[in-house]
Amino acid sequence: MKPAARALAILVFLALAGRAQNEDGVRRNLKEYQAKKSAQIKADEEKIKSLVDEPCRAEHSSRWLIKTLADKDAGVGKSEPKDIKISELLKLPQPAAAHKPTHSAVRLAEEHSAYRVHGRLLGYQYEEDQDYHFVLADADDPKLTLIIESPNPACAGKSAYVPQFRKVREILFSSVISRPGRVGDFTALKPPVPVVVVGPAFYDIVHGKQEGEAPNGMELHPILSLELAGDR
Repeated sequence: MKPAARALAILVFLALAGRAQNEDGVRRNLKEYQAKKSAQIKADEEKIKSLVDEPCRAEHSSRWLIKTLADKDAGVGKSEPKDIKISELLKLPQPAAAHKPTHSAVRLAEEHSAYRVHGRLLGYQYEEDQDYHFVLADADDPKLTLIIESPNPACAGKSAYVPQFRKVREILFSSVISRPGRVGDFTALKPPVPVVVVGPAFYDIVHGKQEGEAPNGMELHPILSLELAGDR
């Protein structure tokens, strides 16, 4: 073989050897990346599960059976939700019975409906009863807000809706809640998070100090389903 041909053959050989080495390096790096990604996904899943499985430590507030759909009229949670705007919910009159201490024993007639609303989550805070309290704004007017609440599944007793409560919290912990378990510390969401929420009507006493509370005391409590809605 002539020297020029030999030199060319050597160059081709080296080029092919270098290419093979690079390909081996790429495959090795990809394998390492996939292993790290898999480990991170597993760690995230375990963290979410630990948050969802938070033990119940709270002394529960009034109307707890109703708030967790464990009362005798809990079938409202299985009814077909009515599509409605938050602006329309805020126009509903607050029941007179909502101001009476005895109303804590039973579900009010006005609380026998479940609703589906489109809105934007403006922020949240963790409550002493281990609920997560969210401020939900009307999809068209962010000044119109009401409270929606996610109870701790471990505090829901014999409620038939514990699987739904768990699913909601899994979504919240994976996509919305960045600082879990800080009692009374309101965390604003910037930008707000578009969602579709389903839950039964619940009339709370108007405290006048709660972030985002509706003027008529209307809440969706508990949240039965929550879907991230993109930019809709």
